[in-house]
Amino acid sequence: MRSRLRILLTVVVLLVALGCSLVPTPVGPTVTPFVPGSTFVAPTDVPPTAPSPTLSPTAVPTAPGAPTVPPTPVCTGDLGAVAVAGLPAGTYNDVGVLPLVVPPGWESLWAVFSVGMRPFDPLRSHFLAIYTCDLGTWRERARIDLDDINLPDMDLAAPDFVSEGSVTQVTIDPARIWLTVDGGVGAHGGTFQLLSFDSMALRGHVSGTGASPGVGSMQDVNGDGVLDAVLDQSDAYVFCYACGVRKVYFRVFYWDSVNQRILEGHIDYFYMGQPQPMRDVVNPAVDMANAGLWKDALAKITEARNLASSYPECNVQSLNWTYGMIKLHADAMAVDAASGTYPLLSRVFYGDYAAAVDLMRPHNPAQVFAPAGPLIAGTVAEGLEGALSDQIIQSADAALGVKPDLAEAYLVRGWARYLVDPASPQVRDDVHQAAALRPGDTFFADCAALFP
Repeated sequence: MRSRLRILLTVVVLLVALGCSLVPTPVGPTVTPFVPGSTFVAPTDVPPTAPSPTLSPTAVPTAPGAPTVPPTPVCTGDLGAVAVAGLPAGTYNDVGVLPLVVPPGWESLWAVFSVGMRPFDPLRSHFLAIYTCDLGTWRERARIDLDDINLPDMDLAAPDFVSEGSVTQVTIDPARIWLTVDGGVGAHGGTFQLLSFDSMALRGHVSGTGASPGVGSMQDVNGDGVLDAVLDQSDAYVFCYACGVRKVYFRVFYWDSVNQRILEGHIDYFYMGQPQPMRDVVNPAVDMANAGLWKDALAKITEARNLASSYPECNVQSLNWTYGMIKLHADAMAVDAASGTYPLLSRVFYGDYAAAVDLMRPHNPAQVFAPAGPLIAGTVAEGLEGALSDQIIQSADAALGVKPDLAEAYLVRGWARYLVDPASPQVRDDVHQAAALRPGDTFFADCAALFP
């Protein structure tokens, strides 16, 4: 009996102890730590729950500003095949695909563009489009027909041919995607276009055409560390296209990131308000460049650039553009002057009249002024003496307007006049003026003796 009572009391004690352990512990409101950039959630009262015997690890919030790498999207089907399948029948059978480097926070993007020769019947434009992978499906974000990029004061670039390597991504303003398109047109012409994608639309900014491929390039012309679009607008038909003589001319465009627009770089004077010592060097350099005296202009503007540190208040941006534009032209013309197919004229274009006369000096003056002399016979200028004469006279007139004592310009101009009109009194005037400015030069004196 006592044994049963003892067992019953033990059970009662155990039940009381167990009941006390099941009394719920008060639970306060839970607070989720706020991470900048996330959505704030107000504290909430959470109903009590039974404790779990197993503890799960708590995720650590990502630190503010930590970079995130989005997973590479996976889309069904080949992007090129999907793009071609969506084109109208009879247009393009192939496209190029270029994976793009995107600004921070953007989704993965690809450029898709038509390749090959464009259809002509009916005429179809080449196109460029931006694609993304959206929930496993390729989706077009933007598209532009290259024929529709018609910009003020620029040539319409409508490429007939685009290759798989024609589209290149370049870096200008990191807030956008920038693409260049190099195309072909006609028998041997080239096209160039600069486009951007701002996450909403594709836009054209620069376009140009030329008689040869390689119309455009991206270079840092003014030295600010940002690429500029350079259009080669050189005249390849000085004599004929196949003759290989060109007159160099470039146009340069840069992105104004503050005002979100394309502007053109120029060779420009220093006006009132700029330090006079700087004006005294910059402005003659500009005059020389405008007169085609590129060699002298580069030397002078380099002098101005070296002087600028003494005048920090001067317009350095304008100076850098003037220096960059002059150097761009002078460097290209120096190459032609050294290795062109008709170096005498290329040296005149460069403004190096002394070097042009140096090509005459190995011959006696009678040979120089002979209608079929060694400076003409067997060269690309043979049969095109009229075009040669016009180019030299026009160039020398401009040079003498800036440097009226340039004896070599008078001699070369007199020779050019003689090519088309040996009896012209202007021939004698030019040659004698050249000799008068170089009194100790035997070659000049011997040339003048031909025209008593």
